Amino acid sequence: MTKSVAGSANVKIAGIPVTPAVIDKLPGRITFASAPGSAPTASLHFDVPVCFDTDCLPVQANDWDLQIVNNIDLVEVLE
Repeated sequence: MTKSVAGSANVKIAGIPVTPAVIDKLPGRITFASAPGSAPTASLHFDVPVCFDTDCLPVQANDWDLQIVNNIDLVEVLE
């Protein structure tokens, strides 16, 4: 998975938050200045490109300013 959201990385070593030397946003790669003493863990948010699964989107108009769409099917755009 690629395209991590800038500033979304939460990196910990032995449960203690740390700041890695480099966080490369495009591939989502985290680099440390030196090898950590124990296995690091990380959580990141990713931008996932998608497109609509259909050309038609059924909309129910309940009032002039209230429209309802029951279901919007999306398909991931693979890189």
